[in-house]
Amino acid sequence: MIYRGVAIAAPFHLEVITMKIIDVTHTIPTQNYSNRKTEKEGICLHITTDFAYNQALNWFRNKRAKASAHYIVERNGDIFYCVNDANNAYHAGKKYRPTASIVKNNSNRNPNSYLMGIEVVAVKNGHLTQVQFKALKELVEHLCIKHGIPLDRHHIIGHNEINTKDKIFCPVSVYNPNEVIRSIKADREIKRLRVERKELAERYKNSEYDQDRIIKKVRRQLQEMRRFYQEQLAENVELRRLLEDEGG
Repeated sequence: MIYRGVAIAAPFHLEVITMKIIDVTHTIPTQNYSNRKTEKEGICLHITTDFAYNQALNWFRNKRAKASAHYIVERNGDIFYCVNDANNAYHAGKKYRPTASIVKNNSNRNPNSYLMGIEVVAVKNGHLTQVQFKALKELVEHLCIKHGIPLDRHHIIGHNEINTKDKIFCPVSVYNPNEVIRSIKADREIKRLRVERKELAERYKNSEYDQDRIIKKVRRQLQEMRRFYQEQLAENVELRRLLEDEGG
């Protein structure tokens, strides 16, 4: 697999994709999205401000709503596929003093034409569940790989960075795009280290390396893994609070 000019072994990403995606695109009326196909350059993250996915989904099914998103991430980790990636969902069309560079660089375009929308089921100032956050990360990484979208803050933004007045809470009152990106990158690095450790063990079994060399190499990899775990924990104190299960 080639991703932005860098060769990536397909199993490295695909083996961890456990998303449950439920296709409901056929239930969303055409009044609530545009079937004008456009290449998507980024992802806009939202919260539904609802307690359950069906509240948002039923709104998307209402012909008078004039609203939709490409995906909804439920609290149990299920993902509802509402609008085809290539179509323009109506999730971020209203701009007010945008701060996101990708929006300012496209000042003459409607953000719906170049941004995919992901709605995450959560109320304002609420929290995500652990399985929900995991599903969100897998979905974002999957879409980035599928559409060649760089995993950075220019291309992954919050709704609050498009409309700094009416949507200032979305999604940052619950989670932050920085947390999503940082956690995905940390997971990638940990997976890479695990793969490398496994390869080293195989080489040792095949007598390609002497015992002392392989032991030192594995120890270094374990130290790197431990360091990434510690950094992720240290940098995400607030995220851990948000991910605590209710009553936990």
